[in-house]
Amino acid sequence: MSLLNDTAIVVLHFGSPEVTETALETIRHWYPNPQSPRVFVVEHGVPSVTLERFRDVTRISLPKNLGYGAGNNQGLRVALDAGARLVILVNNDVRITPGAFEAMRRAADQPTVGIVGFPVREPEGMVWGGGRVSWWALKTHLARQPTAPAALHYIHGVCLGLTRACVERVGMLREDFFLYWEDVDYGLRARRAGFTFAVAHASPLLHLSSLHGAGRETPKTYYLVRNAVYLVSEWGTLPARWWVRVLTPLRRWVATVRGKRMVARALADAARGVVGPAPTDL
Repeated sequence: MSLLNDTAIVVLHFGSPEVTETALETIRHWYPNPQSPRVFVVEHGVPSVTLERFRDVTRISLPKNLGYGAGNNQGLRVALDAGARLVILVNNDVRITPGAFEAMRRAADQPTVGIVGFPVREPEGMVWGGGRVSWWALKTHLARQPTAPAALHYIHGVCLGLTRACVERVGMLREDFFLYWEDVDYGLRARRAGFTFAVAHASPLLHLSSLHGAGRETPKTYYLVRNAVYLVSEWGTLPARWWVRVLTPLRRWVATVRGKRMVARALADAARGVVGPAPTDL
């Protein structure tokens, strides 16, 4: 059965309304059925006031920034309730390219596929669909070269295509991380549930934002470090989990000595089990 009329797109809005508006323009331009695009915009604590002219877009307004997982879950639930069999979660700073939706639907229209990704062009270079976890280093390594989907641990969260069957069996994105590593966790859960990944063959999407801050500490640093400890503690091998328990206090001491305040705080909070938004005193 074709997914042409059963695909929904969820755009997570945060920050500049103009960024989201441009994303919607590209979606509207390349959507194969422009008469009835099923697009949902999650207004993530910030009104997207310039979207008034997008009358064909369903707006889901949240009272505040609930994080990547919770925000996308709000849109995912509404899209599934509307009958979608494939839901594409897209960051508002991603620009869709010609043929993207058709390629994603073709890739998803296989019995075992649960998650579909795209080649993505970022400021740091190409990402070929997703990446792998380095359990001992507590880091992810994005696929910078063409990589078989079977070799990936997860699909890049800037653009995730989730099938209804996958969501019904695996569940929603986790919400306690607030930001970063949710896509990794979901990929691992989907694999455990027996689903496979696919990477759509199409022109690479453009992701405007850089993931890292060129070596300097940013608020992203806190989430990347803290949530890595949680994920490896849950999903790593027994030796890797033991290594995390031994390594975390040492890493915190080294970060403190080197003046890496956010890293030290993230490791301290991970040891205490702190989840959700970053502390306001960072």
